[in-house]
Amino acid sequence: MGFKKQVETIDFGTISIENIFINDFMPTANGTYVKVYLIGYKYANDGNITLDISNSTVSKHLSVPMEDVLNAWDFWEKRGIIKKHKISDALGDYDVEFLSLRQLYIDNNFSQKTAEPSKKASLDDLIDSTKNPELNDMFYQIDQLMRRQLQPKERQEVLTWIYDFHHSPALILKAFLFAIEVKGIKNLNYTKSILTHWYDQGVISPEDADRYMETDSKSYAVYRAVYKTLGFTNRTVSAGDKELIDKWLQTYGLSLEFILAVLKERSTRTSNVNMKYMDAAITDLYQREVRSLSAFEEDLKRQQQVLNEKKAQRSTDENKGTASKAAVNKNRFHQFEQSKSDYTDKDLEKLLRNRR
Repeated sequence: MGFKKQVETIDFGTISIENIFINDFMPTANGTYVKVYLIGYKYANDGNITLDISNSTVSKHLSVPMEDVLNAWDFWEKRGIIKKHKISDALGDYDVEFLSLRQLYIDNNFSQKTAEPSKKASLDDLIDSTKNPELNDMFYQIDQLMRRQLQPKERQEVLTWIYDFHHSPALILKAFLFAIEVKGIKNLNYTKSILTHWYDQGVISPEDADRYMETDSKSYAVYRAVYKTLGFTNRTVSAGDKELIDKWLQTYGLSLEFILAVLKERSTRTSNVNMKYMDAAITDLYQREVRSLSAFEEDLKRQQQVLNEKKAQRSTDENKGTASKAAVNKNRFHQFEQSKSDYTDKDLEKLLRNRR
């Protein structure tokens, strides 16, 4: 007696990729490096020692230059998630060991929670970051928040936060927003201290940061909620916009729920969403004493009813116009027919002779 499993002629196997790789490591790498990691990880999980797998195999499988494959392993080794075990002095002749990302997470969050970064991001890391769209966008957003371009050394410092502490670009942007908007401080060391504090508090994702900031600063949470509704995700809340929002809340005494509902509805009416337009809309509602969510919903219903009545009236007018034109045409036709019947047969023959 025995137990057997049918051998598939086509590889329909699956592999499990840890979410830590997708959330924390993949965003900092270019597409080729991710593909190299995944295909290598697949080979490692296949467990078929009879296959002669090498970096050349990876290069051919992905149709990428050998140089890109070797650069990818260098990149992932710097990030600390693989180890290269040298076999010979030949270029690229080494085994690749994939480290447990879960164990790495445990070590970083518990064993080495207060440890300093092992090393600064290198110039090569800085150059590599220019090939990554997400990192480019992060640095662009930071430049906008700082109102100046970061110096190369400052960019290396930010990359160090990513590579050694595994902070995501999105989380770093949250820290810059909080430092500048809430605390009014444009300083990298201060932003780093925020990230370190969040790290100690278990804040390791942008969602965690949002929840933390909501409890730490109510006014900041309100400003961000307004901007999020308008689609201004990573824009710094300007002093003028803060004054408008404060006016809606404090001077007008409107609820945040009401304000967000109005902003959401009015955003569908224009392709140019801006605070001046929204302020005019909210002020108009306030002056008409539409100041609660239920009153706003009733106001929208009334507006829709008026609109429907106007459409119905236009339709009625158009139908009347069509009928009137038809009646005029019919009368003209009948008059024409009547005018012909006034001629006798002799008159018609006389007309025909004259035309000849």
